[in-house]
Amino acid sequence: MEIPWFVESQKEYASRGLVVVGISLDDGWKSVKPWIKEKKVNYPIVIGNEGLGKQYGLVGMPLTALADREGRIADVHQGIVQKTATQEKIRDLLTGVWPVSRDSFVSGATSRRRIACRMKLGAKPARSF
Repeated sequence: MEIPWFVESQKEYASRGLVVVGISLDDGWKSVKPWIKEKKVNYPIVIGNEGLGKQYGLVGMPLTALADREGRIADVHQGIVQKTATQEKIRDLLTGVWPVSRDSFVSGATSRRRIACRMKLGAKPARSF
């Protein structure tokens, strides 16, 4: 259900700096590649593992995280996201409106690594994950 929204968001907001990154916790590419083709995923997918999930406090799937242009985690949501609310947060982050202060950022292990983000705003093309 979320994947089509992420594909749509990547199309709509890429020119403004949105980069969607999917992290699969499957055992490898064998099952992931056909899924990518079937879903017509237009954003990068990386393979994670149980250790990565533990490092970022993953307690359920899916996990959606939004990061600002500096790579700071601004919002984390466990479970299925609501499309309208997530799109509003993306638009606000793209315009620099939200979050207003550094104190409103989510803290903890999730904020330490950008690779844990499913959505990252403002990635520079030369930067790799």
